[in-house]
Amino acid sequence: MNFIVSHFIWPFYLPSSTSSYCSTCNGDSDSDDNDSVCDISRRSNNTRSKRASVQSPQKPKPSGTLLMGSSIIRSMTQDRFVLDIEPKCVRGGKVNDITDELLKLPKDTLLENVILLVGSNDCLDKNFNPDVFYEDYMTLVLKAKSVSENVVVSGLCPRLDDKFGNISRANNILQKIANDETLHYVDNDDTFRLSNGSINVNMYEPDGVHLDITGTFKLAKNLNIKLLEPKFDHRALKEVTDELYFQRMSNNLKPYNGRQADSHSNQNSHKKSFNASNSYKKRPGRRNPGRQNNRNHMDRRQDKQYHSLDNRSFSLYGDYNRSGGHSQTPNNYRKTKDTHDNIFCWYCGESNHTTSVCRHGTYVVCHNCNEPGHKAKVCRF
Repeated sequence: MNFIVSHFIWPFYLPSSTSSYCSTCNGDSDSDDNDSVCDISRRSNNTRSKRASVQSPQKPKPSGTLLMGSSIIRSMTQDRFVLDIEPKCVRGGKVNDITDELLKLPKDTLLENVILLVGSNDCLDKNFNPDVFYEDYMTLVLKAKSVSENVVVSGLCPRLDDKFGNISRANNILQKIANDETLHYVDNDDTFRLSNGSINVNMYEPDGVHLDITGTFKLAKNLNIKLLEPKFDHRALKEVTDELYFQRMSNNLKPYNGRQADSHSNQNSHKKSFNASNSYKKRPGRRNPGRQNNRNHMDRRQDKQYHSLDNRSFSLYGDYNRSGGHSQTPNNYRKTKDTHDNIFCWYCGESNHTTSVCRHGTYVVCHNCNEPGHKAKVCRF
């Protein structure tokens, strides 16, 4: 019976003896000197670990989105879009040129996102080799992954000068690379085509290669790049322009009336001298005042200019502009096909009314060029 009790009691004493074991005191937990040595060793180990944690350099966090590509992204700048890093645009660049631009970056560069939009210039050659294109683009992707963990592969936009259909073959290769390397792929082909499959030329420049401002906005929307908000205040701009406008009107009306009075006085004096010299007398008769008033009214309307009041151009952001002493067409005049000047509203840009009766009451911002004073349907871009 005693043997059984000792057999069950022994395991409960083993942890207490092993827990007091220390490499410094060699398991001798009864001596006070060994306890003090153990405490000193523990403190020294803690201080060493703290020093090591403080001295170990922390890796910098990746930040920023870098957009790299050929001249197809030449209109995507920080002035129009929300981009914390200026895009790398290589005009006429190929895949290897973008790889060289990545190699020029500092070694410690860490980016949050890298967007690649290149390869259309490689497809212009009729001897386009898909295998070579695949190898060159894989090299570019590997270099981009060394700089950022999130690499976005953007598909190529269709071009009117693609005679051999290499753009579609290159897009298939890019999609395969994105799937193999687990990258995000953006398809831009359907965005710039009509429902019948033809290219939408309304989004391209006359060369059929580069995108216009509308196509650039479409491309930015596909790449999830936001449009930059206007940096001006509509109310402040309206107050400044209205003050300049009414000041100009008040300054211009006085000399106009004075010149008109002087011209009438000169004409009357000339008639009097002419009549006196020739001793000519009019026959008595009733004069038609309505006819003369209509003539004077027509003359005044011909001399009067609405909004501008003279031939100097009125700028929304500055004072008057002159070039070489020649008069310029005001900003609120638009040349039409019949070479006549039509007055249009400063607020919305439409020609069927003036600013004083505009229903908007302030400057409208264009959705195409992000500039005030006109709508998208009358935008010159």
